[in-house]
Amino acid sequence: MKKQMDPPFWAGLAACVLPVAAGLLYYGALPGTMAVQWSFTDGAVSGTMPKAFAVFAIPAVFFIAQLVLYTSAHKTVWGECMMGFLREGLSWLFPVAAVGTYSVVYSANLTGAPLAPVLLCSLVGLGVLMVGAYVPQLPFGSRWGIRDEYTAIGEVHWKRIHYFAGGCWGVCGIAIILSTWLFPANAWYMLLWLLLMPVPQLYSYWRGQRHKRLTQ
Repeated sequence: MKKQMDPPFWAGLAACVLPVAAGLLYYGALPGTMAVQWSFTDGAVSGTMPKAFAVFAIPAVFFIAQLVLYTSAHKTVWGECMMGFLREGLSWLFPVAAVGTYSVVYSANLTGAPLAPVLLCSLVGLGVLMVGAYVPQLPFGSRWGIRDEYTAIGEVHWKRIHYFAGGCWGVCGIAIILSTWLFPANAWYMLLWLLLMPVPQLYSYWRGQRHKRLTQ
């Protein structure tokens, strides 16, 4: 299934399993019975579940749902009839739900209350991950890509830089999400991972200078 090999497919699945990674890293610090639902009126806990179920079972549901939805949206007749932006937006429904849900759940169970900065920073990380997933698919010369002397040489050079950028930004997005969940009290500091964003441009500049020296 060619479409399932696309970076957005793997990035979406990665976002759905990140709650498991965070849960394993802080499994001992999480309470045996985790709060998963709160009252809108007074913020009191209104729903709980066993830790193992919260850490493993619910992310598994998100994972399977994402697998089914993405495949349906890209490999069926009704999916192909959808407008491109709608199809791609729908493909990120469960990753957004997973990251949003566990931003609230982990911050509440590690600090005692849901923290808005954790949710906001985690969604920023997911946005970076999404950008990283689509960058390798940009066509040669796209105005949205990294355009400099090196990437302008040819399509091979363009793809080399944009696959590197996709991987770099994907790692950056995952790092923001995980570190925000693991250190909820310092969520805003986790945005320092964004300092990695210019790395692909610097790498492309270095490759360009090296190419000039080799061709002189």
